[in-house]
Amino acid sequence: MTSFVEIINCDKSVQQVNCLPITPIGRDSTNVVQLTDPLCSRNHAVINYVGKGNYYLIDMGSRNGVYLNNQRVISPILLSDQDKLIIGNTQMVFHKHPNAPSSDMETYDHGDVPVSAEIRSVIILVADIRNFTNMSENLPIESLTKAMTYWFKATRNIIERNFGVVDKFIGDCVLAKWELKHPDPAAVPLILDAAYDIHQLTKTLPKIHPEIPKDIDIGCGINMGSVAMSENTILGDVVNTAFRLEEASKTLHGNIVMNHSFSSLCNSEAFKNEYKIAVKGKTRRLMVSSMSFDELQVWLKKNPNPFRPVSK
Repeated sequence: MTSFVEIINCDKSVQQVNCLPITPIGRDSTNVVQLTDPLCSRNHAVINYVGKGNYYLIDMGSRNGVYLNNQRVISPILLSDQDKLIIGNTQMVFHKHPNAPSSDMETYDHGDVPVSAEIRSVIILVADIRNFTNMSENLPIESLTKAMTYWFKATRNIIERNFGVVDKFIGDCVLAKWELKHPDPAAVPLILDAAYDIHQLTKTLPKIHPEIPKDIDIGCGINMGSVAMSENTILGDVVNTAFRLEEASKTLHGNIVMNHSFSSLCNSEAFKNEYKIAVKGKTRRLMVSSMSFDELQVWLKKNPNPFRPVSK
């Protein structure tokens, strides 16, 4: 017997679907779990088996989200037996094979437990894949899942080798953080090198997965300040503003938009071309600078990341 998903449809009918190594969920007929729910996207989510009895639930950038035990899924999350999934008006229950080995990985606690938050100084990087929604609508779910699983793992490796921490993946976007005891100019090449490597990683996806559009790329927002940090996530205006800066990169000249608080760490002419932009939720305009990835490549050659692994 394998693990399976029990589906409780809108009309209260119940069906059982066995989990495969890759179990896509959505309205399209190519999905293993095909739903007729109008609130379900064509390619909505996927249950991905990664070995050792471990199944992960991944939101594939859906409009209405996936809920696991009443919590919205914002990054790949490990499933447990009897977990309850909700997509639109459709309820599902994940049943793990009783003989599957239990995981020794940490799982997210969905219980209503008190959380104590600490105030920390951080630099936030948000990197988002451009036109992901259109791509997810046009690609076979198997190809999209393999490409995004690869991107998730490689992006995490890039962040961590530059001494950062991935806070979460949100569909096609990564939110990463670097904690600071004090403002340090040495952090600038670390974070910009990470941003450039994620750009390079994303541009190589079509070579590994030919179905991916060749013009795929990312936009980045970088901000610095104080956040409330709990054991599960980071919260605060600094985080929200980083997402707004990433959005601004779609309209400004440049792939990376940096708040003045970050760019002022480094006394470089490349960051002195600043201007003010209006940001949603802010009464005052923000002073920012922006760079294209070509400009960033030139800057990194002159200001190399001292911790970058030496190519053999």
